[in-house]
Amino acid sequence: MWPEILRFTQQTLGIVAFFTNFLLIWLIVMKSPKALHTYKHIMVFTSVFEIFYAWIDMFVAPELITKRTYWIAETDTTKTWIPLSIVYPLLLAWGGSFGIALASFIVHFMFRYFTIIGNKFLVSEKNFMVYIWLGIPVVAGFFFALLTHIFLQQNEIMDTLICTDIENLQNIPKNEMVYYGFSLYSTLPNQEIQEINWKHINGISFIGTCITFSFFTMTIFAVKGYSAIRKFQETHTNSSSLSKSLQTQLFYSLLIQTAIPIILIHFPSTVILIRSFMGTTEKFYGHIFTISVSLFPVIDPLPSMIIIQPYRKAIRMFWGAAYGIAVACFGIHFIFRYFMVIGIRKWVSGYLMVSIWFSIPVISGSIYAFTIHLFLNFDENLERLVRSNINFLQPLPISEMQYYGFSLYKISENSEIPEINLRNLYAVLILAGVVSFSLFTMIYFAVKVHKAIRSLTQSAENLSSIAQTLQKQLFYSLVVQTIIPMILIHFPTTVIVLASFFGKGTQFFGDFITMSISLFPLIDPLPSMIIIKPYREAIKDFLFFWRPRRAVEPDTTKFSNVISRAVMN
Repeated sequence: MWPEILRFTQQTLGIVAFFTNFLLIWLIVMKSPKALHTYKHIMVFTSVFEIFYAWIDMFVAPELITKRTYWIAETDTTKTWIPLSIVYPLLLAWGGSFGIALASFIVHFMFRYFTIIGNKFLVSEKNFMVYIWLGIPVVAGFFFALLTHIFLQQNEIMDTLICTDIENLQNIPKNEMVYYGFSLYSTLPNQEIQEINWKHINGISFIGTCITFSFFTMTIFAVKGYSAIRKFQETHTNSSSLSKSLQTQLFYSLLIQTAIPIILIHFPSTVILIRSFMGTTEKFYGHIFTISVSLFPVIDPLPSMIIIQPYRKAIRMFWGAAYGIAVACFGIHFIFRYFMVIGIRKWVSGYLMVSIWFSIPVISGSIYAFTIHLFLNFDENLERLVRSNINFLQPLPISEMQYYGFSLYKISENSEIPEINLRNLYAVLILAGVVSFSLFTMIYFAVKVHKAIRSLTQSAENLSSIAQTLQKQLFYSLVVQTIIPMILIHFPTTVIVLASFFGKGTQFFGDFITMSISLFPLIDPLPSMIIIKPYREAIKDFLFFWRPRRAVEPDTTKFSNVISRAVMN
């Protein structure tokens, strides 16, 4: 069970990590204040590294196996399609990535400190220093990987342990797996006299020394950076409040970003190493470490996106992408239900396919968001509209607002003849096209699912009444769940767009859709809770203080074809 869970987790989190890091790169490139200068390159480098890290997790699928006095970082041909000659360097890169992460955050703290104290030579983008800054994490990662290869590479003792002591690897031929690992002893566990494995201990000692030095350097420059920021705020009275605020935001964002790999990678690995010396390591520790490592590239970009104000404001635009995600989600529901009912296993089974299904709404939402950003983003035309027509926004400075919008005409101060705003019109056409395609797909597969369920219930004699009822409940619940965003989001937005074309838009429409959109996530889960009987009965039990219910014994003579088809590989 655990290998399947770990594989699914790595693939799913890898997809999410791609999204969060690409989003952060876009924010850094497009929304960074000019004051960041060279620091933008370092921030982008960190996100690129995390994308690479997530890629290894997805396609190499490293797993940490822990037991008593040893641990092994392993992958094999059952987990990856990449040739093993390429996989082993990638596995070393996976292990060396903690060195890259540590060195990267050291560079961040050092660079922020030299920026605040005004050392222009070290932070200038006009000389070679930027390449040195970017080269330090690469050198550190290479050094970590080299130490791992020299001291912890596979050997006969580890081969024997794998063949005799690790159940899920015993049936995999030696030439179909690659690994590196640590063992406290250079003899097998069943031997009476145990010899210390000094080669592995020396390797861990070297790596531990590098980590300690990295933490020491990082702490020094973190403290110096914090002191420099306080001094900067007290002495630079001529600097704007925005500049001072930005320096503080960058520092605290970096502090939290540094804490994330310490919590998710360094702390668990330290616990595993200590327990290995004590001979008390359990398999569960390796599973937790494999999952926590996969979480690192997903979570690490978030502090920058949340704490740094220009990025936080830009992300608010993605509120408009929620409808694209919702439409794609319900389209996937109908398609997935159809393939399940007709029994095409390859499209509904396996964790890779599930990860692909999960990625489709993310892609749809991204198309929405980037269309809004490219065609409906802030411009001079919208600013003039805000200043001249929206009374309660007029006193606010532009720096304190974040918005996007649509205007059928361009507002010109010198021309009395209105000009069609083609830029905004293109956005409406693109978004309408995506929505229309999604609705067509949804309706098409909804009809096919309905027909497939009717055909299956009429032709399958061995389909139990419980299974028939469940299939109908799932279908009608999904139909109602799909209708809710149509009523609360799609219909009001269509009315607003049409009213704008006819010049009849009013503030009431905007107030109404703001409230209806807020209702959507509140109401949408209710159909599943009410229509699907097991959920409905569980809620009744909960409301009536967990009233005991007589267990219903399933009819073992009637197995549902539909349910058996839905079993995941």
